[in-house]
This record gives sequence, structure tokens and C-alpha cells, in this order.
Amino acid sequence: VERLESIVNDYRGGLMTLLRSEVPQLGVQELRFMAFVYAGFSSKAISIFMQESVGNVYTKKSRIKGIISRSDAPHKEQFIEAMN
Repeated sequence: VERLESIVNDYRGGLMTLLRSEVPQLGVQELRFMAFVYAGFSSKAISIFMQESVGNVYTKKSRIKGIISRSDAPHKEQFIEAMN
């Protein structure tokens, strides 16, 4: 997962590093999940990687989007846009 996060940072302008620093309330599993999202994996693929149902993936994505939206993160619009 660290390698994936490094790749996402390389190709997405340090997005994971920014997310980690600006939204500290996200836990390890949520950050791992976001690395998969930002890497462009489908919800089905993420559900396999995370061993969760596809429905849970959509729910988690929505919940994290809400956490980011309510945060004071200077780059929150960029974080949310990159989720789509």
C-alpha cells in the first residue's frame, strides 16, 4: 500500500501527502482506501482489495467525501474532485 500511495503522489501532485496532512482525522484504513480511489481502481476492485462489499465501498466513499467537505483543508475541493 505504501508503494501505491507513492505512485499516487507521483502522478497526482502529492495528493496523498496533502490528504494526510490536511485531513488528519482520516484513519489508516481510510487513507488506504483513498489510495485505491485516487489510483483509479473501480469500486468492484476496491471491494476485492479491501474485502468489503461493493455497497460498503460506495458508503465509505460517501462518508469520507463528507469528512473532507466538512474539514478546513485548503485543498478539499481538489480532494473531492479527484474522487470522481
